[in-house]
Amino acid sequence: MPPFSSLVLAAAGLSGHGKSALIHRVTGADTDRLPEEKRLGLTIDLGFAPLLLPDGSTAGLIDLPGSDRFARNMIAGAAAANALLLVVAADRGVEPGLRDMVASFELLGVRRGIVCLSRVDVASAVRSRQSEVEVRDLLRGTAFRDAPVIRTSATTGEGCADLLGAIAALAALPPPVEPGIFRMPVLRAFAGRTSGTVLTGVPISGSARAGELLEIIPGEKTGRPVRIESYHVEAADASPGRSVALHFPDLRPSETSRGAVVAAPGFLRPSSVLYARLRHAASGAPPIGQGDAVRVHCGAAENIGAIQILEGRELPAGREALVEIRLLEPVAVAPGDRFVLRFQSPPAFVGGGRILEGRAEVSMALRPRLLEKLRIRESGLGSREARVEAELRLHDTPATVGDLARAAMLDEEETGVLLEGLAGKGAVAALGGGFFAHTSTLSAARAELLRALQAAAQRNPAALGVEPGALQVGTALEPAIFAIALAAVESAGLAVRDRGFLRIAGHVPAANPEFEGLFSGIRQLLLESPFSTPRLEDFPRRMGRDAAAVISALNRMIQEGEVVRLGDGVLLHRDAVERAKAIAVQIGRAKGEVNPGEFRDALGTTRKYVIPILEHLEAAGVTSRKGGAHYLKA
Repeated sequence: MPPFSSLVLAAAGLSGHGKSALIHRVTGADTDRLPEEKRLGLTIDLGFAPLLLPDGSTAGLIDLPGSDRFARNMIAGAAAANALLLVVAADRGVEPGLRDMVASFELLGVRRGIVCLSRVDVASAVRSRQSEVEVRDLLRGTAFRDAPVIRTSATTGEGCADLLGAIAALAALPPPVEPGIFRMPVLRAFAGRTSGTVLTGVPISGSARAGELLEIIPGEKTGRPVRIESYHVEAADASPGRSVALHFPDLRPSETSRGAVVAAPGFLRPSSVLYARLRHAASGAPPIGQGDAVRVHCGAAENIGAIQILEGRELPAGREALVEIRLLEPVAVAPGDRFVLRFQSPPAFVGGGRILEGRAEVSMALRPRLLEKLRIRESGLGSREARVEAELRLHDTPATVGDLARAAMLDEEETGVLLEGLAGKGAVAALGGGFFAHTSTLSAARAELLRALQAAAQRNPAALGVEPGALQVGTALEPAIFAIALAAVESAGLAVRDRGFLRIAGHVPAANPEFEGLFSGIRQLLLESPFSTPRLEDFPRRMGRDAAAVISALNRMIQEGEVVRLGDGVLLHRDAVERAKAIAVQIGRAKGEVNPGEFRDALGTTRKYVIPILEHLEAAGVTSRKGGAHYLKA
């Protein structure tokens, strides 16, 4: 099996500049395979050719259409490449449309390239020099400003050896590596020689072997390729940096097409709403406005969509913003994927950027924190570690290694190693049980908890504090996050626990002279009929006092333990509870069980009060229940 280079070179240039002829000269392959291409002498669809390098390895060349009429095919091929071979005819120079072509490559993340000044055999020396100056001016300020310019002729062979040397030098550079699970945009789908379907493309990330289960999205078809080829020979696997063909025996050609993505199963879902960072890169073009119709090119897919600008009202040329793009048809995308936009009408280049998130539909729950979440996801585009950290920051609940691996599209083993590194830097906290949370999430939870305690103290200065359960519900914090945040603020002395209630440190429950009179009135009502007490809402009427004041006083007495809240809204004085306990013990010892009827008669009350009292005694460990009988606990 021959060695494969990781270089995939996209040959780009305007129609009539000698691109396909030059590829034929250096590879021996005719990339114009369609009858219509032969008839018109024009590249319409993508052409593929292997290129044997001096070291014996094989690189890939993709011949891109040069006419704007076939921009969809050109951009799909450019998205599959990791280097640019820009072909400019020496006798024609830089012509309209070339600048947008170069900008498209930059927006798609291509940063390496070679310039071929072709057809030097038919251009005068003066025109050749002028064309080279034009090319240098075109590339100034771009990623390709230092690209070598090689004078070539497909007819005479001039410069072709130099071109091969420059390609070999590019191939020797470390390839750009995109982390993640196996993903490959489909560039071609056609029937196999005997049966099934062959899907070709250039993998973006990961690797796959023959027999491995893969998913084709959209369409949600799964299959196992029985054979993998690269440049017409069998390959051990499909991996980034080379064109591959996957042979699926059980897939029909009608079930997929260019624009689909082959991926490891369970990670990608079709998205009809994209959130992205968009740069308006079309110099002199009008601003992009709200609702503008655009053509979206991502991977090998082209789609029609509408733009919603999330930062500002419009996007002028040369500026960038976060945007929402609503598509007519769903696509399979991942955070970090690059895209190019063209206006729908007239179909002109406008810019591009990077996908931050794809959704099947717009989630209203996302709206309140939309920009914040998109910026967090954008912060994760720099590296694998940054990706895992960003995904953890986006989790409102504790996450497992598996959760984060799926969200970041990485394998679990690598995700676990990355989490260990982040924990060592203090960015991640292990919560136990295999769960993790970002320290910023815990910090925000602590701040929210303290804000709630401060607000409670201001709202009711006389209260001892807030019950932990009520505080957790009030803050809407996830229980595990709440527990960690609470332990942290208590250990730091920022909150204190008093008789089971929590309050902000430094707050002393206010003495309220009015409460003394209220306490006395409440106490009197509770003790005059200790086992037939008023309901909470009846106290203000019975006492002839303001309801808010009475309720505040009652809550204070509950917090201090003088009043006991039972089930079903029953309130008893603690002395009555102790008396009920003594009577239950006496009956239980004498009779062997606490019969509810006897207990009711002994208390001189009704079932409405007896049942909550018995439930309280059971919860307190005084009695236990078996069936309908109540027994004293040993």
